[in-house]
Amino acid sequence: DETLEAAFQRLEKRRQELTVASANLQSQIESVQTEIHQDQQEFSRLRETLTATNTNKRELLQRRDLAIQTVDRIRNRLDEAEIEQQRTHNRLRRSLSSRFVVGNLRALSAEQLAASIFQALELEPRFRSEAEAEWEKQRKEQLAKEASQQKTDDDAAANDSSQPDPDPATRAQEIAAIYEGKLSSVRNNIVKLYAALPASPQDVFHATVDQALFMSNAGQIQSWIEPSRGNLADRLRNDENDTSVAQQLYLSILSRVPTPEELTTTTDYLQSAANDRQQAVQDVIWSLVTSVEFRFNH
Repeated sequence: DETLEAAFQRLEKRRQELTVASANLQSQIESVQTEIHQDQQEFSRLRETLTATNTNKRELLQRRDLAIQTVDRIRNRLDEAEIEQQRTHNRLRRSLSSRFVVGNLRALSAEQLAASIFQALELEPRFRSEAEAEWEKQRKEQLAKEASQQKTDDDAAANDSSQPDPDPATRAQEIAAIYEGKLSSVRNNIVKLYAALPASPQDVFHATVDQALFMSNAGQIQSWIEPSRGNLADRLRNDENDTSVAQQLYLSILSRVPTPEELTTTTDYLQSAANDRQQAVQDVIWSLVTSVEFRFNH
């Protein structure tokens, strides 16, 4: 009996241990099941999130593709608009160029520069006056030479009285020849300075020290700027209206009216030099004739 009792007690103890172990194992199982359930819920949530993300991704890709197509269409329209704008610009440029409203920026040729200086400074009255004076001088010298060839004073007097005055047409033709000769001499001097060197491109702008010295210090330029025989400075000599003088200077030299800033600058300068107004006018003439705008055709 004692042996059975001891065995029973061992079995009972073992049963209790197994019961405790079973309870612990059941608790662990339940804990694991809870974790598995939570993981399943998290997996379901993540799968739903992934599904939503994929849906959003597809929508975003569709929007991206639509945006790319829209950008491509806009870019194509811009390209077409630029082409059309260039065509319109070319048509407008050709139209305005044909009417001499605009032109490409390029330096005046030496011949054009000479003619522009002559025209801007209004030198024709002066040159014609000089031509007439030279013709009168040459005629007097010719008459004196012919008179000196006579043997007696009486014969010379008779010769003088017999010399008829040239008809107006001949006189005008001879004066015109002298005028053209003076104009040609001036043109040739400027062409020598501003023409391109031999064997060099004739349509490429170049500047030299001699050109700068000519415009800055040449007595010829200074004499043309000074008031003389109906030139530009002479025409404006008695005009006391600063605004009028400034506008006429710009119109005569640059063929345009001055901007408000240019008008203010010019009138301020003329007013500041009231004691020597004529010199101030000559300074403005010189500054415009030597400006970049005058040198280039634009």
